[in-house]
Amino acid sequence: MSSAPTSAPAQDTTGPGSASDVPLRVIFMVTVPEDRTERFLAAYDGISRRVAEVDGHVEDQVAQSTTDPTRWVITSLWETAAAFEVWERSTEHRTLVAPMRECFTDPVSLRFAVRRQTR
Repeated sequence: MSSAPTSAPAQDTTGPGSASDVPLRVIFMVTVPEDRTERFLAAYDGISRRVAEVDGHVEDQVAQSTTDPTRWVITSLWETAAAFEVWERSTEHRTLVAPMRECFTDPVSLRFAVRRQTR
């Protein structure tokens, strides 16, 4: 007989600081025509290897819609909004994302201060 898994308690990230002092979840939604999928993924691979080394970066993922294969989302988690903003403003960031930008249309970028998370 197996027991139901227990979930970890939610970790409160609010603390006494402002939204810029808590982890930041960045969500980037794009449309990638099917004939550009491989180029898009190759460009993502190049960026993700480099961004993994950036101070303040925690993790990232790329995901494809199960209902519309042209819809994609890239999510990343950062220690703070400031860490992400330093990376986003860098020349290296603009250079690295250029090949990926050639593959997509309709970009939507969203940022969320993480208030609770489970581990």
